[in-house]
Amino acid sequence: MRTPIQIVVIRDRGDRRTDAYVDTLRLAFEGSAGAEGSPTAYLSEAVDLGIRVLEPANELGGADVERLAGGARHTIVVVIGASSNLSKMLEGRVGSSHMVWVAEPPPMSSGKIQGDKAADGVEPAFAPVVAALRVMQRARRVLLDCIGGCEGADGSLKLFISHAKIDGVAMAKSLIGVLRQLREADGDPSGFAYFYDDEHIEPGSVWSEVLKAEAGQSILIALRTEAYEGRYWCRREFLRAESRGMPILAVDLRRAQYHDCSLLPFDIVPTVECMTET
Repeated sequence: MRTPIQIVVIRDRGDRRTDAYVDTLRLAFEGSAGAEGSPTAYLSEAVDLGIRVLEPANELGGADVERLAGGARHTIVVVIGASSNLSKMLEGRVGSSHMVWVAEPPPMSSGKIQGDKAADGVEPAFAPVVAALRVMQRARRVLLDCIGGCEGADGSLKLFISHAKIDGVAMAKSLIGVLRQLREADGDPSGFAYFYDDEHIEPGSVWSEVLKAEAGQSILIALRTEAYEGRYWCRREFLRAESRGMPILAVDLRRAQYHDCSLLPFDIVPTVECMTET
């Protein structure tokens, strides 16, 4: 049985600036495939889904391209930099909906002279992560199109940013800035959607009903600051998402060393710890 999806990367291998892009893609898609102790083994306890990130030789014939593209049910082609004969051949085989075009990294700055800005406006240090997230988004859309009963779905994800106003606004705004940058880089206004109350609750709306509805149909990003669990509506948003079976990701932003017992079941959701300077 063929794996559902594979990632094929087309790049200039002699350009060391693109190495970080491939490394980040491997972390994203092959997290369970690395040997124990390797940097890519962060999902060592997960089932290996057989998804691989492949880098073919730049000189392939038509038959080789057919075999490469047929190695999985779906092939996502990531082209870093300028188009090539190989990328055009693959696009003809898999279709434009399976292609992700990534801008060539800007030249490295030399000495005290500031180098050129990236063509897509993404900061170079963040560009490999942006590229990987775009590929993951595209892979999800491709797979969603194949699921029966989902005809017409655009495949986009919506993130509900749940936060306490008193100490979570700065991080919420930062996250929104990242999502906007991802959307601009991808060129798709429907991708990387989010719900942020101050931005998306219209005047005259019954805001409590809007929060309830959105929390029940989005991926909840709980920005767990010191004040988060003490806020009634933060708790309501979290429990609403849990009751509807929606995915929840907690971002632990607390700075104190010791905490009271939790009022919410954070132990059952994945948590990202965010280290902050005090």
